Amino acid sequence: NLVEECDNVIACGPVLLDDGEVVDYSYILDSEEYKMVRQHKFFLTRHPRSAIGCNAQGEIFLIVADGRFRGRAEGLSIEELTKVCRWLGMVEAMNLDGGGSSTLWCKPYGVINHPCDNRKFDNEGERSVSSCLVVKRR
Repeated sequence: NLVEECDNVIACGPVLLDDGEVVDYSYILDSEEYKMVRQHKFFLTRHPRSAIGCNAQGEIFLIVADGRFRGRAEGLSIEELTKVCRWLGMVEAMNLDGGGSSTLWCKPYGVINHPCDNRKFDNEGERSVSSCLVVKRR
């Protein structure tokens, strides 16, 4: 069982780029059954987003896009996030999380984006989350 073999698990997705290719979800998005469920909006609507990826040289990218602030930070759809990842030169990329839990914290600066849980365009609106991704220099 894969879960028994893992010490750490993080729920995320969808995969955006795989070996340099955009992952095509149109077959899901175009289905009538899928249009009836809430997840359809997850792909097509702009939201705050977080993603991780790497370029062909193995350099890792962590990105966050703020949202829900009309005219200042409107968020990204999954397609738009994928385009940003390609523009940055990534060949592998995955959506991590969205909404108010899209927060990027960097030592020594603290929160460097504008999480939206306090409904203000500042960096004080972070929320408690059950998981995080930590990157440390070796």
